[in-house]
Amino acid sequence: MMKSLKIEDVDSLCLLRLSAIGDVTHALPVIASLQKAKPSLKITWVIGKVEHKLMQGLTGVDFIVFDKNQGSKAFKKLKQQLKQQKFDVLLHMQYSFRANRVAWKIPAKYRIGFDKKRARELHGLKLTHRIKAVEQQHVLSSFMEFVSVLGVTEKIYCWNISVGQEDEKFALEHIRANKKTVVINPCSSRRYRDWKAENYIKVINYMQK
Repeated sequence: MMKSLKIEDVDSLCLLRLSAIGDVTHALPVIASLQKAKPSLKITWVIGKVEHKLMQGLTGVDFIVFDKNQGSKAFKKLKQQLKQQKFDVLLHMQYSFRANRVAWKIPAKYRIGFDKKRARELHGLKLTHRIKAVEQQHVLSSFMEFVSVLGVTEKIYCWNISVGQEDEKFALEHIRANKKTVVINPCSSRRYRDWKAENYIKVINYMQK
């Protein structure tokens, strides 16, 4: 039987989610919930290079950037960065083989990962705890299950991303304060995930009514 974990007993936590942009943003409510439950919690996030550009202004979080394009050098650098680290808990929130290899190098007393059905590519290796199995669960909901394993009941759904001056200026130039604005991002990193153009047209027509 797995030992029951409580956020009150956790002083340092490592969150592992390397990519992609959309999934990484879903990790923000996890961090907000943890920080609300225990403001003194030391959080370190192992994250991809591109994704870090979006998250680097996040308060109360230390980052370890993993550049997958560096190949074996990235793993050597990671090992060096983790040399003096020891975490109470690892949230292993990605089940690609590369992410699993990264996770194996992170020193943590307790390691929380996905349920057995979602634990692909040797994800379950070294885990001490798993989130509960839920069929066809949204990514955000699955991430919040990690918070539940730590006994956190109050879930904070907020996306506090730091916005630079240039980005804010761009937004103000394209978004009118007196009108509702909807932004459509029709492309994902892999084409098989993309919606058909006619579906976006239906959504746009619906919003214009």
